[in-house]
Amino acid sequence: MGTQAWWHACPKRETNQSAGEGIITIRVSTVSKWHDISIESTSTFGELKMILSLVTSLEPREQRLLFKGKERDDNEFLHMIGVRDKDKVLLLEDPAIKEKKLLGLASGQPMNNPCCV
Repeated sequence: MGTQAWWHACPKRETNQSAGEGIITIRVSTVSKWHDISIESTSTFGELKMILSLVTSLEPREQRLLFKGKERDDNEFLHMIGVRDKDKVLLLEDPAIKEKKLLGLASGQPMNNPCCV
């Protein structure tokens, strides 16, 4: 099961048209789903995380993005790392944050639930 989304992740950058620029579509896979995300090739992995937070339940700080087997930093540019149209990126939930969520739920404490304040 997957979803498709088109986003303009960053303001238009004033650069000359060279290889690696323009809109690309990246397939972002999770454990059970995939999302086709259209984004400027000159965007950063941090900008990609912002878009993914809109289509997943994970905030950017909860996300780990892997491309070609390596976790990528938020400030790395997609085109500089070699991400091209139709490439795949793996999205994982940060295990430390996942554990904190589970511990919070197990202790019965409400987590960011305004109805339980």
